[in-house]
Amino acid sequence: MLAPYLAGYRHHIRLSVEEAQLATAWWWQSRLIGAWPWHAYFIEGNSRVVDILPETAAQMRKLASPGWKEHVSERFVDLACR
Repeated sequence: MLAPYLAGYRHHIRLSVEEAQLATAWWWQSRLIGAWPWHAYFIEGNSRVVDILPETAAQMRKLASPGWKEHVSERFVDLACR
C-alpha cells in the first residue's frame, strides 16, 4: 500500500533523503500522541472510547517493538526517494 502511494506522490513532489527522514520522525511523533484514548478514558472518564482501547494497545505494542521504527523509516525513505 505504501509503494503505490509514494509512486504517485513522486509524480508531483520529490523529497530529499533529509525531508523523507524528517517526515518519518514527525509521523513517529504523531503516532505516540495516539495514546489519547487512554487519557480520555482514565483521566476524563470518557467511557465512549472503551471500544478502541484494545486496538490502541495493539498499536502501541507494535510501535514499541525493537527495530520496527527503523524498518518503517528506512522503507519510507527508500520508496519516497527513488
